[in-house]
Amino acid sequence: SPNGEITKYEAAKIMCALLGAEGEGEESVFAEESVPVWARSAVGAMRSLGIFDADSPEDLSASVTRADAARYLYKLSEIK
Repeated sequence: SPNGEITKYEAAKIMCALLGAEGEGEESVFAEESVPVWARSAVGAMRSLGIFDADSPEDLSASVTRADAARYLYKLSEIK
């Protein structure tokens, strides 16, 4: 749904697709079961880029808030 909420895992996948960074993340940063298989590379890439610097894997299953979205957009704008 276009008006539905998305998780931080899903946001990571979207941002990776926009940046062309899919597959560039470090998957081994997380315990095998803490991050869904489909999101590991994207979450790793977002960590490597400093976008998810303060989030723990448990927090990443939460919905993206407006504050999160603003922070992600700001950090994305700083990537050269």
